[in-house]
Amino acid sequence: ILAAGAGLGRTLLDTERSVALVYATSMRNLSIAVAVVVAAESVPAEAVLPIALAYILQPPLGAIYMHYRRDMVGEGLSLREAITEVV
Repeated sequence: ILAAGAGLGRTLLDTERSVALVYATSMRNLSIAVAVVVAAESVPAEAVLPIALAYILQPPLGAIYMHYRRDMVGEGLSLREAITEVV
């Protein structure tokens, strides 16, 4: 979902709106996913585990994407320059 939002945002929207689209499509749907899995009786309880893992992985990935858009795309830095700035 993160890649689809990034691709659509990059081709159809300006920079600010494309970043907002990525956050809206990838970060906001986790609560809905948990509610659907918990409410459905036919879905096994283990289905919550990937969603819980997504709660752990998505915020850092969103921060990495934000830094990528700001440093590498916005300022035109190379990967090495962006890493040395952060470290």
